[in-house]
Amino acid sequence: MSSWHFFWLRFFRIAPSQACQLFCTGAVRVFSAAFAVGLAQSVVVLMNQACIIDTIVHAMSQLLEHRSAILAIFVIFVFVTLFNFLVVSGSGKAVIIMPILHPLGKILNINQQVLVLTYQYGDGITNSFWPGSSLVQLSMCGVDYGSWIWFCRKIYLGFIATTFALIIIAYGIGYGPF
Repeated sequence: MSSWHFFWLRFFRIAPSQACQLFCTGAVRVFSAAFAVGLAQSVVVLMNQACIIDTIVHAMSQLLEHRSAILAIFVIFVFVTLFNFLVVSGSGKAVIIMPILHPLGKILNINQQVLVLTYQYGDGITNSFWPGSSLVQLSMCGVDYGSWIWFCRKIYLGFIATTFALIIIAYGIGYGPF
């Protein structure tokens, strides 16, 4: 018996070949999550390389320009929430979305802190709901994603309704200095 094999058996109480098999079993369980994260990163790269941010700002401002501010905030909230499905990283999402929200807020006369609050709620509420963020945790626990959606759907709908109400209150009271 080699000294390396003896080390594994003595300290970890498992043979190296058995450790490799356990590692591969665990890696298979989190493959779908890794694929989702890779897909999200591809969206970030595509938007940066294609330079389509200005096009998005123009299209959204044309869509929302003569509408009420509440409807515009709702559309932005839904946009951020749905975009959270594609881009898992909060900082990556901020790099993409904030250059869109800043000029859009100026065009629509919505103060910047209400837009930041809209971004934070749209990003934070669904982090454990969308598959890109939750598949790793669910796969490690052995929970099926469909079961998770069915279990928490009412909770998340309540969270989304509550946070949108808080955003409307923030807009109504003129939240923030600018």
